[in-house]
Amino acid sequence: MKKIILTIAIFVAAFFSRFKNDSTEPDTVIFPTISKDAVPLIVTMAFQNKYPSDSVITWFSKASIGYCAYFIQAPSLQKLAEFSNTGIFIQEGIDLNLDENFEDSTLPKGSTGLPV
Repeated sequence: MKKIILTIAIFVAAFFSRFKNDSTEPDTVIFPTISKDAVPLIVTMAFQNKYPSDSVITWFSKASIGYCAYFIQAPSLQKLAEFSNTGIFIQEGIDLNLDENFEDSTLPKGSTGLPV
């Protein structure tokens, strides 16, 4: 009986710990930054083709999904562009309020999509 109660207690604690947020920041998924050399050439070429006048400030790895490029587009728009592992453009996010909350700018206004 003690094993059952302990198992339930662990399950409940694990379940509710997902909703705990000790910081003042909203829950965000952190993707590791990577060097430009770690990004496949096909992905960097896809970025250069889509944004020929812009340069990547930081690259992020999204595990099996692909890569994100953080860049600033004139006049001072902070953007994230997501590409698949094979260089296919997935979506673009823009930080309109300069609060590090990027909105999907590839969807029509009023639509919802996956967060960047």
